[in-house]
Amino acid sequence: MAGVDLPTLKELMGHSTITMTMRYVHPTPEHKLEAVRKLEQFDAEQLFALYEQRGPRKSPHSRQPIEKQCTAKLLTANARRDA
Repeated sequence: MAGVDLPTLKELMGHSTITMTMRYVHPTPEHKLEAVRKLEQFDAEQLFALYEQRGPRKSPHSRQPIEKQCTAKLLTANARRDA
């Protein structure tokens, strides 16, 4: 797939539906792993952006500061990626 989104690939191939495009798309395990890494990176960036907007306040759901929650989530994501 080379990083091209399905709607664009559908148009380029001249398919009438994405279902038709999906018949020919076979992502490799490496492609799937890279997609997971991108999603984890996006999630981590969103968490840090949220922290920067709010500052070091406490979460309403926990007594733990948001900074520690963000760090814990990032460490968990990195551990999954490295496994």
